[in-house]
Amino acid sequence: MSFSIPRSPFVTSRLLPNAEDSGHVLALLRTNAAPPDHIASTIASLSNEVERHDTEILECEKEIALLQQRVQAVASDRASLVSYLGQCRGLLAPIRRMPPEVLARIFTRSEAVLPIRRSNLPIVSLFALSQVCSQWHTIVMGTPSLWDTIVVMSDDMEWSKDSKLMDRNLRLLSFALDRGAKCPLHLDLSTAHPQVLSLLADHSDRWNTAELCLSDSADLLHLSAARGNLPSLETLNVFTAGGDAPVDIFNVAPKLRNLAIAGRHLETITIPPLVQLRTLSCLSIDPTDVHPVLAMMSTMPHGREFRFQLWLGNVGHWTKTVLETFVAPPTTSNIAELSAEFADYCDAQDCRVALNKLLACLTLPHLRKLSFDAQEFPNSQVYWPADGFLALAKTSPLASKLQSLDLGVVVLSQAELFSCLAGLPSLQSLCIADHQTIHEGPRNSYGVDHHLIDDALLSRLALTTEQPLVPNLRTIMLRTRLQFDDTALLDFLRSRRRPRADDVTPPSPFTCEVQSLRGRFRELDPTVCEQLRELRIRREVLVMFSGLQHPGLYIPLPMGKTRQFSRIGGYLHRLL
Repeated sequence: MSFSIPRSPFVTSRLLPNAEDSGHVLALLRTNAAPPDHIASTIASLSNEVERHDTEILECEKEIALLQQRVQAVASDRASLVSYLGQCRGLLAPIRRMPPEVLARIFTRSEAVLPIRRSNLPIVSLFALSQVCSQWHTIVMGTPSLWDTIVVMSDDMEWSKDSKLMDRNLRLLSFALDRGAKCPLHLDLSTAHPQVLSLLADHSDRWNTAELCLSDSADLLHLSAARGNLPSLETLNVFTAGGDAPVDIFNVAPKLRNLAIAGRHLETITIPPLVQLRTLSCLSIDPTDVHPVLAMMSTMPHGREFRFQLWLGNVGHWTKTVLETFVAPPTTSNIAELSAEFADYCDAQDCRVALNKLLACLTLPHLRKLSFDAQEFPNSQVYWPADGFLALAKTSPLASKLQSLDLGVVVLSQAELFSCLAGLPSLQSLCIADHQTIHEGPRNSYGVDHHLIDDALLSRLALTTEQPLVPNLRTIMLRTRLQFDDTALLDFLRSRRRPRADDVTPPSPFTCEVQSLRGRFRELDPTVCEQLRELRIRREVLVMFSGLQHPGLYIPLPMGKTRQFSRIGGYLHRLL
C-alpha cells in the first residue's frame, strides 16, 4: 500500500528570530515605551526583508498544505486497514460456524430485543434480520416457522388512514402469511380492520392459537371464511367490548382444548361441545352473567379446569347493594381445577362478599387444584373469603382431594391460614405471600402492607410439631419480605426433607421457592447456607432463591417466573 503524495523536506526560514531577539521584543511589548533607535531600525529592515521574501512565505504555506494532505492520506490508509482487519476477523467469528437450524432457533426469540415501530406490523423485525447477510436472508426467508406469529394491535391500524401505507402493510401481511407456508399460525389481534380479518380468515386452516380482542361482536363476522375451517385450532380467546350479534364461526373446531370468552357472550357466541375442552375461562363476569356461567360450569366434564373471572370495578356493577341481594344458585360440578379471579380493582369488603357468596354455592367433589388471582395485582389483591371456603369444604371433600392451593395474591392472617390448612391433610403444593405498599413518586402508591411469613409461621408448618399442618406437602412457594430468621427457614426445610430410602432410588426432594418482594434483598446466613447446600447435594431439599443470596448457593429464578396474565383481561377493562 503506497501513498500518492510524495515526501518533501521541511523548510526552515532564515528570517526566524533567535531566542534573545524574541525575548527582547516581548519585554518591550509589556511596557508602553517607544522602542530604542536600534530596534526601530531593525524592525524597519525586517519589514522590508519580509516583503521581499513573499515567495518564502508561500513556500511555507505550500509545505503546510502538503503535510495536511499527507496526514489525511495516512488517516485514510489507517481506516482502510482497520476495516480490512475487522472483515478478516469476521471470517473467524464463531457465529459463522453455527448451523442454520440453530440460527433459526435463535431468530425465533429475537423479536423481544429488536426495535419495532408501532406504525408497522411486528414482522418487520424479521426483515431487519434478513438484511444482515445473504446467509441470514436465506435462513429467514426459508424458515416457515419464523413467520408463524401475527400480532396486529389497534395502534397498528393508524396506517389505514393512508391508502398507500395501508396497501403496503397489507402486502407485508400477505407476504408473511405466504412465507409461513403450512406452519401452525398464532394470532393476536385487536383490530376490526375488515381486510386484515378477511385475509387472516383465508388462512384459518392453519390457526393454532388465536386471541381476538375487538370492539364489537359484529366485527367477528369479518372472519366468516373461517367457519367450518378450523381443523388445527387448539386455543381460542374471544372478547368484544360491545354488541350482541350472534356468531357461529367457532362452533366446529375439533381440536379446540382451551377457550376463554367473556361471560356475557356465552349466549351469543356458539362454542364447540364442552366435552372436548380441557380449560374454559369465563371473563368479565358481572351479576347478569353469573347464572349462565355457573350453569355451564355444572356441565363441564370430569377433570376439567374452569377459570372464573369476576368484574367488580365499574360503577353500577357489583355495587354493595347488588352484592348484598345477589344469590348464586347451588351448583355442582365435576371440574378438577378452579381459578377464582378479579378482573379489576375492588375493595376488601366487596371482594370477600363476592367470593363468599360464590364459593358457598359450589359443590366440587373432584376438585384437586384451587387458585386465586387478580388481574391488577399488585395494585389490587384478593382478600381471603374464610366463610365461603369453609362452606365449600363442607360440601366438597377437600380434605381428601385438594392437592394444590395458590394464595399468592391473597391477603389473609396467620390464624385464617392455619384454619384453612388444618382441614387439608392431602395438600401437596402451597403458595403464600407477604404484601407491601409500592411507592412510585410522592403521590403514587398502591398495594397493601401485610406481613404473613415469619418465624412463627415457618415453625407451625414444620413437621416437628405434634399436629403438623399439611403433612404431605412436597412443594411450597414463599413470596416474602424476608423478615424471618434463616435458622427458622432451615429448621422448616430439614423437617420436610425426605431421606433416601435406599442407595439405588433417589428420593423426590422437597422443593421450596423463595421469592423476595420488590426492593427486598439480603444475604443468607453462611452457616445456614452450608447446611442447605448439603441437603441439596443429598437431594433431600431443593431450594430456589430470588433476592436472598449467598455465594455458592444462590440459584436465580428463570426469567418469566413471575406471575403471567393474559393480555385479553387487561384489554377488557380499557374497552369498558
